[in-house]
Amino acid sequence: MKNAAVLAALVALSATAADFAVKPGDDVLAVRDAIRAARKSGSIASGEQVVVTFAPGTYTFAKTLLLEKVDSGTESAPVVWRAEKRGSVRIFGGRAIPRSAFVPVAGADRERLSLSARDAVRVADVSKFLVKDHPQWPDHPVGVMQGPWLYHNGESQTLARWPNLDAPDKGWAGFSNVLENCGYEADKKAKAPATIEFQDDRAARWNFAEGVWITGYLVVDWHCDTVRIASYDPATHAAKLAAVTTYGVGKGRWPFYKRRFFAQNLLEELDAEGEWYLDRKRKLLYWWPRPARARGTYATVCAEEGADEIVLAQDLAPFVEIRDASFVRLENLCFEYSHGKTVVPVSNSFRCEVVNCDFFNHGGCAVTVSGRRNRVSGCTMRNMGGQVLSLGGGSVRDLLPANNLVENCRIDNFAMYRRTHGIGITVNGCGNAARGNVVTHSPDTALNFSGNEHLIADNEFGNVVQDSGDAGCIYSGHNASWLGSIIFGNYIHDLARTPEESDARNGIYFDDCDWGDDVIGNTFVHAGRAIFFGGGKLHGAYNNLVKECLVGVHVDSRGRTWRAKGNGSFFWNPKGRAFCRYRHSEAGVEYDQAPWCVAYPALREAMDDRPEYPGMNVVTGNVFHACGRSVYGYDGGAQLVMGKSSPGNLVVTNAADVPPRAPQPIRMTDAVANRLASPDGGTVAEFIMDESGHFCWTLDVGGRHVLGRSPLGITVGYFDFGRKVVPAAAHARGAVAMKEFAQGTILVPIRNGIGFRNVSTNTADVAALSANESRIPLRSLITAETVAFLDVRVWNGGAAYRWTVPGADERMVYGENDAFMPPEGGKQEFHLVEWGRNQDFHNGYPESFYYPRGEGKGVCFPEFAHGWRHKGDVVSPWRGVVPVQ
Repeated sequence: MKNAAVLAALVALSATAADFAVKPGDDVLAVRDAIRAARKSGSIASGEQVVVTFAPGTYTFAKTLLLEKVDSGTESAPVVWRAEKRGSVRIFGGRAIPRSAFVPVAGADRERLSLSARDAVRVADVSKFLVKDHPQWPDHPVGVMQGPWLYHNGESQTLARWPNLDAPDKGWAGFSNVLENCGYEADKKAKAPATIEFQDDRAARWNFAEGVWITGYLVVDWHCDTVRIASYDPATHAAKLAAVTTYGVGKGRWPFYKRRFFAQNLLEELDAEGEWYLDRKRKLLYWWPRPARARGTYATVCAEEGADEIVLAQDLAPFVEIRDASFVRLENLCFEYSHGKTVVPVSNSFRCEVVNCDFFNHGGCAVTVSGRRNRVSGCTMRNMGGQVLSLGGGSVRDLLPANNLVENCRIDNFAMYRRTHGIGITVNGCGNAARGNVVTHSPDTALNFSGNEHLIADNEFGNVVQDSGDAGCIYSGHNASWLGSIIFGNYIHDLARTPEESDARNGIYFDDCDWGDDVIGNTFVHAGRAIFFGGGKLHGAYNNLVKECLVGVHVDSRGRTWRAKGNGSFFWNPKGRAFCRYRHSEAGVEYDQAPWCVAYPALREAMDDRPEYPGMNVVTGNVFHACGRSVYGYDGGAQLVMGKSSPGNLVVTNAADVPPRAPQPIRMTDAVANRLASPDGGTVAEFIMDESGHFCWTLDVGGRHVLGRSPLGITVGYFDFGRKVVPAAAHARGAVAMKEFAQGTILVPIRNGIGFRNVSTNTADVAALSANESRIPLRSLITAETVAFLDVRVWNGGAAYRWTVPGADERMVYGENDAFMPPEGGKQEFHLVEWGRNQDFHNGYPESFYYPRGEGKGVCFPEFAHGWRHKGDVVSPWRGVVPVQ
């Protein structure tokens, strides 16, 4: 159907040309193309709202619905693809198989089954249900194994395996010996495929020519591997593996559990209800059916009660892809059944949203996000094969946040096929956030983060890390430059089922000399080692509640022992300083230059003060109850620099005295957004705490966006007052004359283009200006005390601010972490203005310059690059913005 005809047919069902009604069977790509054509012809006016509403029913996308820049909306009129009611629209990626297609197994295949299974197992020719030929698994699959995969009534079926899931040892088998040892303990790098010895002759009946894979923890407890068995000798029980595994194969315990595995893809082991096997060559599907009404613990809501839905999920392209777009929203849609890589990738996009959507029964990732200020909100992800949600974006080099956000989502039963590294939420880059989510039931990690200045707040993580050892519910590691993230107000519980397992599970794990993050106001219950600092510096643990965990806070000094020999955080660069080679070389980070030297001034000192020791960590304000082994688990090196315990904490012995929640005096949600206007109301400055916990501001003049979200901060005594603070309501201070501004300065580029220099202004009418002035109190996220103020002046045509950090004693001031950013997607069309600097460098405020920071400008102090001493209140000059006329 031509685009014009499609548009006419759709508009006939709609109220306006920008409303589209889609029903099952329609070509959604034709709908998208019709919208593009209507915009091009003017049938849809520029800036007009576009809404595509799916009628209730089931949809199958033949190709990916790709939404690009041309499909974008605007801030006031986003483009929405939606279902009117959540749960009414299913976007279906599998192929349904009727139960009638399954018939009894006969002939030689029947003889391969155990006696108990021969009359129960059924077989179906699924050649017409396969969308393409699916190759056999590789010898050493990485990630989620290739599909297809079988589901019944919304629940994954079990690929025929041994031992069964209900067998002793939780369905794991062990091997008794490594006949050709290439294990992790020997040289940490395997050189050839291993040969292992099975404990009995069970494998003698398996058909290895059809492919048998073992999946298990073959050497370390934090990595589950899958590898094909190349050959088997029934006389010696020796199984030769087909490939070198990731860490080789080890013997015995390392360090917590015995080596364990299960074998899968075995027709001979199809001996339990719900198990299945696919003969990929003959395209025959074998299955021990469950009753039609059977619904398991993790059955999804879209599979109707009493239904008999048998689905073969396959390797399909993404259902919907959002690429290089802005203001596109997916809403109330249910995406079901696929075994591809990602269901909805959102890449390099701005303020796009996936809202109140459901993702059920997928082998790959539900949503991946990159770009800026995108949001995944109110979604449910259940029965996921590996990683579920991923956020990235922002500039680590310039410390500019992306503010991509996942909030109020429910992630349940994941990493079913990729048992390690199949993470619930992955956060990387700079300044992204996970807030208010519930993540439960997984063999491995709930949330993994890397990069800088993320916010992980007010989430619940429970019943995760159920199989892995030496792992964490929240995990980061191996990099000393991943600094500045805040883990706040989370509830972490039930990571361990036995005392032995507690020794291998950690609530929050900063692994292998990870540095510089804060753990504030969290609650830990049955969480193994609640907080684990694995050799790093500059961490803080404040106001946490730890109940019935093995260890309250564990700190070790691995950076001075075995980890010093590795190539992780402590790689000695040619300048002779210990720093992580990855960030220093690839991202070009210079930690002794702005903005890094301002955001992390303690980093320079830490690098010069035995970086291999875990010093400069703060543990205070915490409450501990019933720690099974110890409150503090500090090794000898940690005790050397931290002592045997930390002051300012409370150990409670009486259960009745345990507080119901962490002793945290203030919440992130207490932050106030302040909207301050000029006397004529035409200039508006907004000061907010953004999604990732950065204090920032924007400026509009006469309805024109002049300043985009611009981070604010000043660092005094190692504390950046743009982070770990909660802005309170502004206090109006009345109107003020702008006479100071008349003798102020306007900033223009200096000759070499690196910074900005001051040039006097003598604008005749400046003296007549007046401004509304307000003061914004900033409260500490740790103590709730007011620790600083931001004075703000807004006049008809511009706005300025000034920092005040009260104090009587002499302190180090390391500079301002302010940035001035153009509007999103726009260019800089403003001047920077400054006045009120005290020229007494000994007890005043030194001269500042402006340097390129991302697409905007940052403040630096080249004559005092590493700070200056200041006695009394710290008061910055006024820094303001006026638009280019």
